[in-house]
Amino acid sequence: MYTKKQFKCDLEKLISICEKELKNRKYGINGDGTIQQIENVILPELYDWIKKVETNNMPPKNERWFACAAHVLQWGLDWNMKNPSEMMLMIGEVDTKFCNLEP
Repeated sequence: MYTKKQFKCDLEKLISICEKELKNRKYGINGDGTIQQIENVILPELYDWIKKVETNNMPPKNERWFACAAHVLQWGLDWNMKNPSEMMLMIGEVDTKFCNLEP
């Protein structure tokens, strides 16, 4: 059973990974995602989910998914689908677990 506590912990870890990737992009180090994608889409969504967990304001189970996970597929060219980064893998992993989060 995947709990809210585990979800929040995973979100915090994912945020840390995303912030590291954002820093890398700002220093000109290539990798998955652009500065704009990480800064304006992914991180705000993850922080929003943390807020929802903390305030116990979670959506119904059938509405639990990460928009950023869907965006990764749309962004395609900015993401290495053949050799995914830790950030990309964790977005997918946490999104999958999130769908099965217990109330």
